Amino acid sequence: MSASTEERTPASPSDPEQAAVSAAGACPAERPADDASTPPPHRSAVVGWTLLALLAADVEPILVKIGYQSHATPLQLLTVKTMLSGLLIYPITRRWRWMGWRRCAEMARVSVLLLMTNLLMLAGLSHAGVVTALTIVTTTPALVALVNRARGREVHDLRFWCGFVLCFGGVLVTLDPGRQGGLSCSALGLALLGGAVISSTLYRTALEDLTRRHEPLLISTWFFIINGTLVTVLLLPFIGPVPPTAIGIGMWIGLTGALANVAFVAAVSMLGATRMSIINMLQRPLIIVTAAVILNEPFSALQAVGVALVVWGVQLARVKRNDHARNDDCAPLLRPVRRDAIIPRL
Repeated sequence: MSASTEERTPASPSDPEQAAVSAAGACPAERPADDASTPPPHRSAVVGWTLLALLAADVEPILVKIGYQSHATPLQLLTVKTMLSGLLIYPITRRWRWMGWRRCAEMARVSVLLLMTNLLMLAGLSHAGVVTALTIVTTTPALVALVNRARGREVHDLRFWCGFVLCFGGVLVTLDPGRQGGLSCSALGLALLGGAVISSTLYRTALEDLTRRHEPLLISTWFFIINGTLVTVLLLPFIGPVPPTAIGIGMWIGLTGALANVAFVAAVSMLGATRMSIINMLQRPLIIVTAAVILNEPFSALQAVGVALVVWGVQLARVKRNDHARNDDCAPLLRPVRRDAIIPRL
């Protein structure tokens, strides 16, 4: 199956530059002509970026918990991670160009949401068990869908919400409270994780707007350069001495975080924020299956049911774009979804 692209009104034959921009789905005031000739992504590219986003994101929470065992604080891990990501991002993306102060400010508004999400998540994990954290974070796709619906971007039918409920229930079924920190959580932990979900929702919907105007790899480069500069100036002088073992862990968190973000931004540009948020719910089943195959971890019948529910739910929760939202196609941070978010059937 292939992703259906958005139909656009063809430009006048007397205006070849506008025709080239319209064919690529770009706003002429926002994207240069050399980006306008970029062909639609191949299905293998969609699957590749999506899998990389899932795999890289799976590793980061494990490294965070190891970092806490070395007595590092959330601010210390965030600072080391973000600074290292800022140093590593250009060798990974190989994309950079100056875009002017206005577009830099536009990038900064969204990158700060990413930084805030990371800080709230790191702090929340220090006050809550993994099961509680995963349960709360799993609600993010529903909020992203509601925001996009409120903005007139998408239409979500009963099949979509049935798919989300199956995914949510499947993730909960796969959790093992006895082995993953239980359901323990303080009021502060709930507040921090809830804030992380809200911040992540705003980040994902705003990120989708940016990917309609800028190249995904360029967006990731700017995000980590901006956030690395912010934490160096605002946090580094005040975090105190960082444990040496936490520095090493922070470097690995920075590497995996950079890879996860590059892949996630690329996937969002192809699939949309809502669909990619639904697909992200495959992370937990992917961890379980990988551990069972490679590490010979026990794989119970209940976990198998949970995995099947998530896979089934991802297939059901299709996103339908709203064709009536085209009139804000070139409005800053108000762009409709360009294509239906579809991946090959598993």
